[in-house]
Amino acid sequence: LETFAEHDSRSVQHTLYAMGEAVVRTLDVEEIHLAMPNRHHIPVDLRPFGMENRNEIFVATTEPYGLIEGTVRRG
Repeated sequence: LETFAEHDSRSVQHTLYAMGEAVVRTLDVEEIHLAMPNRHHIPVDLRPFGMENRNEIFVATTEPYGLIEGTVRRG
């Protein structure tokens, strides 16, 4: 959970690998398979309401959407 929460993610794939690597590195686990949704979120334009959005309010888009899966094995 710490890796997911504190990881500086460049992509879903990057985070998936970082989480899998943390599991096989610290636990007695040989292999882990993870699946994560790849859903884009864009900032809501609050200007029509006379407000500024300081990257605090986002809306999920319906497309593109995917499911990213990966397996990390102890090497």
